[in-house]
Amino acid sequence: MLRASMKLLTVTTALISVAGFAHAAGFQLKEQGSALQGLSFAGATAKADDLSTVFFNPAGMTRFKGDHAEVNMSYIVPSTQATLNSVTATAAGSPTLADGDGGDAGGGAFVPSAYALWSMSDDLKVGLAVNAPFGLATEYDDGWAGRYYALKSELKTVAISPSIAYKVNDKLSVGGSIVFQQAEAELSQAVNMAAVGLANGVPPATAVTFADGISTVEGDDTSFGYALGMLYEFDEDSRIGVSYRSKVKHTIKGTVSVTNVPAPLAGAAALSTTGGSADLTTPEILSVGGYHKLNDKFAVMADLSWTNWTRFDYLTVTDNNGLVRSSVHENWKESYFTAVGLEYFHNDQLTYQFGVAYDTSPVADKHRTFRIPDTNRLWVSGGAKYEIDDKSEVTFGYTHIFAENVDVTEGAGITAADAPGKGVVSAEFEANVNILTLGYKRKF
Repeated sequence: MLRASMKLLTVTTALISVAGFAHAAGFQLKEQGSALQGLSFAGATAKADDLSTVFFNPAGMTRFKGDHAEVNMSYIVPSTQATLNSVTATAAGSPTLADGDGGDAGGGAFVPSAYALWSMSDDLKVGLAVNAPFGLATEYDDGWAGRYYALKSELKTVAISPSIAYKVNDKLSVGGSIVFQQAEAELSQAVNMAAVGLANGVPPATAVTFADGISTVEGDDTSFGYALGMLYEFDEDSRIGVSYRSKVKHTIKGTVSVTNVPAPLAGAAALSTTGGSADLTTPEILSVGGYHKLNDKFAVMADLSWTNWTRFDYLTVTDNNGLVRSSVHENWKESYFTAVGLEYFHNDQLTYQFGVAYDTSPVADKHRTFRIPDTNRLWVSGGAKYEIDDKSEVTFGYTHIFAENVDVTEGAGITAADAPGKGVVSAEFEANVNILTLGYKRKF
């Protein structure tokens, strides 16, 4: 069992490390278990009948007997399309409406997760989880009107969480995890070399011949946090759960580079290639959930989660010489995720699932950016689970996410001297997401 579980987790870690992700509200990824996808993750904190409880509430591990392993695969298909409203020039080489809307900035991505659980005794359980709790990916066409603000934005995380749970008495269980989290990031945008040249004294006739450069920041970091959980069972059919996942502070270190720098600007410090860093803190998450089996045919469940996105205040990139290459005031706020779900037990083997959720955006209108054009969203989900035998179970889930249309304006309030040639670009964003999941659980 140990050898098989570790092999499964190793393969899943490799898959996560090469996957590209599409952002959910903020850049949190809820897709950590196929058995909950069809419920819009209602009951994730209290249901505790699949191994994703190791991630959502480790106290739920005490409900399992024997040793178990589980693997899930989610395929996320987002669509993020901008329609330009206006483009205003601020200097030579500034973008125009004719430069285009960037195409579909979304793209399909696989997000796997894997779990293992070992029963040390009837009351003591240990577990291991591999997840991708945060991630985003947007990528626009190279020549689009907003290229001086964003081209590619990508964040990948891998979290490995050894966990433990103990059943204090017949009703109360507690649990906790240590979370080792790796983060990788890549951010790129175009640089208006014509405007930079003019700002640095290059003659206009020469400056206007300069083509765009590309500024790229790449780096990674590994840090740690923790998770705590509590599960209280009124009886076999009713329970509530509470969980807390801590913030994780990262200092992303790597390189800051600018390509296609014209010879007259080759000595400019702000265009040099060097080491650099940026601070990123993933947020605390507090969740409470409930589960109640009404009768032999129906069960209801719900979850409410609070995410402290105020940790994401400034996104500032500083090079090793102490020069601030870029700084964006994100000024995010707290967000909430509310979900309700229903299960219908068709027979002893087959269960159908339905769920809806509302996910609030942490981004205020005036701070919304092309990198993360985030908005409120409504989830509608359906799924099923099928017990093959007393040791094996497969699950399937589907979610469609309806996102509110939002307007994003970049460049308002900045001067040409602060941001040469970027222009003031306004666009309306229309987005939606489709998610398919498949999972398999095995008892040993």
